Amino acid sequence: MARQIQGTDPREEGAAHFGKRELRVLWPHLRPHLRIGVGAALLLIVSQAAALAAPRLIQYGMDKGVLAHNVHRLTVVSIVLAATAVVTWITLRLAMAMGGTFGERALRSIRIRVFDHLTHLDLGFFEREKVGRLVARLTSDVETIEILVTEGLVQMSAQFMYLFGTVFVLLWIDWKLGLASLMATLPLLTTGTIIFRGYSERAYRRVRERIANVLSFMQETVRGVHVVQAFGRERFNARRFREVNGDWREANIGSFKPGAVFFPLSEYIGVIGQCVVLGYGGWRAAHGDITIGILTAFVLFLSATLDPVQQLSQLYDTYQQAMAGLAKLAGLLEQHATVVESSDPERIDGVEGSAALDDVTFRYRPELPVALSDVNLDIRPGEVIALVGPTGAGKSSIAKLLLRFYDPTTGTVTLDRTDLRSLTLDDLRAHTSIVPQEGFLFRGTIRDNIRFGKPDATADEVESICRHLGIHESVLRLPDGYDTEVRERGAGLSGGERQLIALARALLVDPRVIILDEATSALDAATEANVEQALRSAAHGRTTIVIAHRLSTAARANRVAVVDHGRIIEVGTHDELLQRPEGLYARLYEHWLAN
Repeated sequence: MARQIQGTDPREEGAAHFGKRELRVLWPHLRPHLRIGVGAALLLIVSQAAALAAPRLIQYGMDKGVLAHNVHRLTVVSIVLAATAVVTWITLRLAMAMGGTFGERALRSIRIRVFDHLTHLDLGFFEREKVGRLVARLTSDVETIEILVTEGLVQMSAQFMYLFGTVFVLLWIDWKLGLASLMATLPLLTTGTIIFRGYSERAYRRVRERIANVLSFMQETVRGVHVVQAFGRERFNARRFREVNGDWREANIGSFKPGAVFFPLSEYIGVIGQCVVLGYGGWRAAHGDITIGILTAFVLFLSATLDPVQQLSQLYDTYQQAMAGLAKLAGLLEQHATVVESSDPERIDGVEGSAALDDVTFRYRPELPVALSDVNLDIRPGEVIALVGPTGAGKSSIAKLLLRFYDPTTGTVTLDRTDLRSLTLDDLRAHTSIVPQEGFLFRGTIRDNIRFGKPDATADEVESICRHLGIHESVLRLPDGYDTEVRERGAGLSGGERQLIALARALLVDPRVIILDEATSALDAATEANVEQALRSAAHGRTTIVIAHRLSTAARANRVAVVDHGRIIEVGTHDELLQRPEGLYARLYEHWLAN
């Protein structure tokens, strides 16, 4: 069954099929390895040709060996028949091995392409999409395609070749008997296959929906297990999981029913065909129109005509899963970044560090409310400016625009009086940096994380920036110093340690503009003091935008910009704003002192 992690989207509904959209995804990755694919196809042709020689050999053995009492011919036919079986086995094995190599190389290329495409999409895409859904694109969806390309494709090709080859050979041996047997079986089998496909597709979609619910619920519960345990909801969540798991079970049971009807029916249709062969063929053999060898070959190989149909029906589920996965990958690859570079960008070398928002209005998506409205803000080179305001006021939106994670809906955002849309993203990223509210660390060592933005940084450069921030001694106290391995998301390190490492990472690239997004809001007072000291050191000589949750940070800034309901309503120094008792900043500060 499908191994999906997130729910379906409108592009995934309906019957899965292979079309131009899917071909555009696969072809660039199949083309470089076509020589291996062609080799596998040629071996497959040889294997099926050897297998299809059997009816003629059986006919000859019966007529010229058994009935003619010629032991020599019968022995030769038996040896040749055994040899064709060995040829079939060897060539089919080689074809499957080459097909697997062909598929693995293509799938490796697809994974790289999808990952590279993901990393180049803008922040808006990732804020809309769920992480589990994106991980599924690179794992379960690619796996379903891998199963088809490495195993299913060879098997399907072999079954198709054998099916049409067997029909051709039987008609070649005796077209009248062949036509009679096929007319008795193929219409029924074709009708049954079409009905089976319809039921199978609907059952398969139900399974995909149910497994998405199961895995989504599991992911949500595991991520929020501390909340589940804090509120004693373990039993409730267990009951809820039994419900969604029960729905998945029922969908799985339902998906077995079409096959439970179709496959016994195809066996019965095969018996009907054999009855026709025995009845009509036996009558003709009795009248001398055909030989006993022909009749024997037909009886034995009529079932061989039906076997490929059954095999193809069983492989149809694999095909469905792969086409669904391919459709989702195609949908992902059709997503394009909205933040794109100009075709004729301006290049900048030295940056003073001034920034500005001019008449900026911004909304994240057309259907969402305006996040910023008519915002004007001039940021001077080298100054520390704090953005304060209630939650959801628009502070982080301003920061995202300054880093060009998004483009404004209207208005302009500039760096040194140059519109950010006129700069290359590499130039912009080289002169700007951010320390987020939660210092995100990657797997690897402390040293690797610090030089994440500057991989060629020397050990001396890493240690120098840590000494500058006052964290060198703290790092040396870790088990392996700078070579201490960081577990996923920085587990094992304190919040302060993670934040200081993230700060060192941001400063190592020597940005002219740095944004501190509530970098101390989740820390205790003692740790906050250490980080604040490091932040003051980091801000020296740089333009610094501080999104301030604690107003003690704002008090130390050169200026404060107060954001409310997507607008900047006050700008001034801490003392100037406190002299306006009716102003929002004065009220926020009074409330902060009271708490």
